[in-house]
Amino acid sequence: MKQKWMILFFLLLLASPISYAQDKFTISGEVGFFEEGNVFIYLYTQDKYEAGIRPPIFQVIEPNDEQKQASKVQFKFESFPAGSYAIFAWLDVNRDGKLNQTETGRALEPVGVYRPSTIWLWPWDTIKFDLNENLGGVFILLQRIY
Repeated sequence: MKQKWMILFFLLLLASPISYAQDKFTISGEVGFFEEGNVFIYLYTQDKYEAGIRPPIFQVIEPNDEQKQASKVQFKFESFPAGSYAIFAWLDVNRDGKLNQTETGRALEPVGVYRPSTIWLWPWDTIKFDLNENLGGVFILLQRIY
């Protein structure tokens, strides 16, 4: 009888939602640039984006000579759950670790987003994407906004 209970417990444990790993996905691509500097790539969730704070998920890439010659760097974010995200990137031309802006919030350094819109303010709904499978081939072009 004890053995039957142990088998039943084991089967219930296998059927439990806790036992199933949540699907995780990868986002990868390239960031193109025309000036020298460090490339910052932010992976935003809506709450962080709309609050205007740097997300905890970001990469800083100092391009090597080969990447400078190609005018692009590659990036990869791994193991992210399904959800809505946005990717924002910028080039730290003066290497101070901050995105320098005018008093009105316009970037003074080259910037870009995945799924760019025609306006430079980039509301969440225009740049977000739904991640429910691996996403490759993302390309972000960093440009100055005038």
